[in-house]
Amino acid sequence: MAIDLTPEMLEEYAQGSAPVVIKFFADWCGPCKMFAPIFEKAAAKVEGKAVFAQVDIDAQPALAEKFEIMNVPAIVLIKNGETVKKHSGIMNENQLLKLVEEA
Repeated sequence: MAIDLTPEMLEEYAQGSAPVVIKFFADWCGPCKMFAPIFEKAAAKVEGKAVFAQVDIDAQPALAEKFEIMNVPAIVLIKNGETVKKHSGIMNENQLLKLVEEA
């Protein structure tokens, strides 16, 4: 299950050993609603191997700004405190799982 990420939590998770997959979304975004169950399903499959988190860009605009998010849905992958991949748009479950495997 994806956690709701706050700026305070970001540092803790980003510095951990597990890769962090962050989904940026908005409640008003149709594609984000379509992507949500895909993201949750992938999160369940890699539980314990990666952290899946989500950020509502309207509730946490500072995080969206920090990662220069211009479109939603968007995915950011963090490994060892560094952003290693950014993707704008919907991904399928296999693409998300591959992202984690390559991290």
